[in-house]
Amino acid sequence: MKRQARDSWIGAVVQVVLLFFGLLATLSLFFGQSGFPNIGYILLSGVFFALLFSLVFLIFKGRTRTFLLLGIFGVWLLIGLFSFDYLAFGAQTASGYITPYLSQITHLEFAAVPGGQAGIKACADFCVYCVFPYTGFLTWVVVFRKSALLSLLGTVPLFAFSYGNLSRPSGVSLAFLFVFWIAIILQSRVLRMNKDVKPGFSLLCLALAAGVFCTIFAAAPQETYHASKNAINLRLDLTNAAMDFGYSIRGLRGFPSGMPLSSSDGTIRLDTTGSVQFADREVLRVHSDNPYTMYLRGYSASVYTGHEWLQPDEQDFAESGVSIEPLQYLGTENLLSPDSITTTVTVEPDRTDSKFLFTPYLLVDIASADPAPSWHGDAYLASDGQASYTFEAYTSHGNGIITAGSASNLWQLKAELPQNTGSMELEGYTFRYEIFSAGGVLYYPEGSGIPPAVMEEAEALLTDVFFMGGTDKDGLLQTEETPDAGYLSYIQNEYTQLPDGLRETLLAWWSSLHGEDGQVPLQLFYESPGEISPPYWEIAAELVASEISQSGSYTTNPGPQPTNRDFVEYFLTEGKQGYCIHYASATTAMLRALGIPARYVEGYVVGKDSFGGDGWASVSADQAHSWAEIWLPGIGWIPVDSTPGGTAASEAVAMPSSPAAAASSSAAPTPSPAETPPPSADFPEDVQPGTQQTAKSGSYAGPAALLTIIVALACVPLVRRCLARKKRARLMDDPDPNHAALGIYTYLDELRAFGGEIPQGVKDIALKAKFSRHPVSSEELAFLRGKQEAERARVTACLPRGKKFPFWLSGL
Repeated sequence: MKRQARDSWIGAVVQVVLLFFGLLATLSLFFGQSGFPNIGYILLSGVFFALLFSLVFLIFKGRTRTFLLLGIFGVWLLIGLFSFDYLAFGAQTASGYITPYLSQITHLEFAAVPGGQAGIKACADFCVYCVFPYTGFLTWVVVFRKSALLSLLGTVPLFAFSYGNLSRPSGVSLAFLFVFWIAIILQSRVLRMNKDVKPGFSLLCLALAAGVFCTIFAAAPQETYHASKNAINLRLDLTNAAMDFGYSIRGLRGFPSGMPLSSSDGTIRLDTTGSVQFADREVLRVHSDNPYTMYLRGYSASVYTGHEWLQPDEQDFAESGVSIEPLQYLGTENLLSPDSITTTVTVEPDRTDSKFLFTPYLLVDIASADPAPSWHGDAYLASDGQASYTFEAYTSHGNGIITAGSASNLWQLKAELPQNTGSMELEGYTFRYEIFSAGGVLYYPEGSGIPPAVMEEAEALLTDVFFMGGTDKDGLLQTEETPDAGYLSYIQNEYTQLPDGLRETLLAWWSSLHGEDGQVPLQLFYESPGEISPPYWEIAAELVASEISQSGSYTTNPGPQPTNRDFVEYFLTEGKQGYCIHYASATTAMLRALGIPARYVEGYVVGKDSFGGDGWASVSADQAHSWAEIWLPGIGWIPVDSTPGGTAASEAVAMPSSPAAAASSSAAPTPSPAETPPPSADFPEDVQPGTQQTAKSGSYAGPAALLTIIVALACVPLVRRCLARKKRARLMDDPDPNHAALGIYTYLDELRAFGGEIPQGVKDIALKAKFSRHPVSSEELAFLRGKQEAERARVTACLPRGKKFPFWLSGL
């Protein structure tokens, strides 16, 4: 009886441990992936509830247990009734963490209410209130019922919800959950065959499952793991199914599958950025008469909070009185000369329920689309179910891309457009000039006999104002307005916004760089107080792209973003790891700190080599990209790509990555982040060929750890079997005949788990050995040994295949 009681409690402890595995893993995945605050408080509460329910199920029996459970849940309901308003406030706040993901996968509109610090506390208490009944249910199915089916039903739905939103490191939680599933299934399988299962087997199931995942993690650490395309495509299929469900309910518009958006309204929640993986499914087909590297912008976001990128207030643009169409500036203002070369770009999305139409830059005209699309302020071209749409875009001199070390190559275009011209009076002479983004051109009056000293003074003034970053203190320059003058004034107020204190932080970081060469013109850009004037925006954008590109290392697994830190500030000063969202956000914020209107953009990049001989290119989800964009006066919005290895590098004018190297080197084209292959197996992600590595012992740590774990796991069943056999032999061969008889009876009792039976007469001898004052005789002991050997032979002969390994492992 004591042995049975001990085994019962050991089994109960194993079940409680198994419960903790499943509960903590499920809760940490569900709340952690959704970014809930105070997750430690929620998990500790779950552990406490699990202990409470475990004690109730293990200690109390029958009606006592039932009445006690009813009383516990009665108190829970009373707390809910008396704290209804408080918990309702917490539920509203909690919706703000879940609804963005629901909106993303279903495109249904959910209202999220931020609650501040009070809301965060109420949210955590509401989560704990909901965790209580869930913990009670899971304890009942794991500790009391030991049901694999109910355990899966209680954990798989929460895991499935979290699976589509896996952006934060979750390797340990996933491992715990899979260990729980495997152990509970193995144990349940044996329970179905025999209700009398020794606790050692339950513990062995748990140890084997844990050993498997320890081996997997040692062989393939999470930071080096790259999901297969099949797994990513499966996630995309599930997302599309959820999207279709949302559309079928309310018919709302969304975005094509594969876009790296956080919600269907174009809001990017930066605090939830983590590991990113895209499917290789086709999401767009693009045709161009004259293929070139093409940035297709989906939408731009303008309001930066430090934790999100938000859409601008469309009403502000409507009330600004701007008379131009900014995203179609070249065409609506008829700025191009008749002989300018344009190309047609046709886009066919795989889904017609997109909220955005993907448009090329330097847009001249919307050639065809049915129904005709409309501009959503100056942020994007709104979709209305178009299955195909065609644009006319200017491409005489490329797409006009600004990257690290390369300008936009739009000098020829500037020569064709009306210039920002002006005049100045100096020493009685009138000088005409034209403004370009990198300087100005001065025209001398013909036949006026201007003294050389006056000419030098005029050139010095023009150079100081339009190249050296100076100011016209005497007001000699009189500049004529271009068609975009009103919009230029609007964006200088609208798209230079930054959170309080971030501008000063970014300018301090920028000035600490001091530039890489000693030329005074470039040095002035680094010493800017944040008031760079429009003619120098292109040069400044090139410098910003170069510095941001070199400020960190590109990775699709940068780790979690601290929610109490500004996203850009953390990336530039501490994190220094990220992908396109990190680089685009930092570039946009840094340009704004310098006084340059800039916006965050998401869309797709289509390389020139992607186009086939028929002019068509297939665009997959893994070509999704994000970048910054700036307004070049007189030209329009132009992309600024600072992501290391950005696609534009292969098509833009090759220039050195730093001004100091301008005379001797040029930047080599590199693949886009979407096309960058995984790190080579020979070199870790942060150690590339050509760099020195002083210690190489780490290269053997992984295989050595893996070998150690494999050997240890292989020895576990052998050690367990040997110990069981040794203990059993010691009992059956005990010098005391009574102890030996009891040892044999115990052996026969253990055989019952594998189909054995207690032969007739054995129990009587065991009772004599246990309670009689007379010792068991040698004849009786020999009888027991004969029955033991005969029963073992019978069980071995009839043993099912599925029980042979457990039988061998038990040492019977």
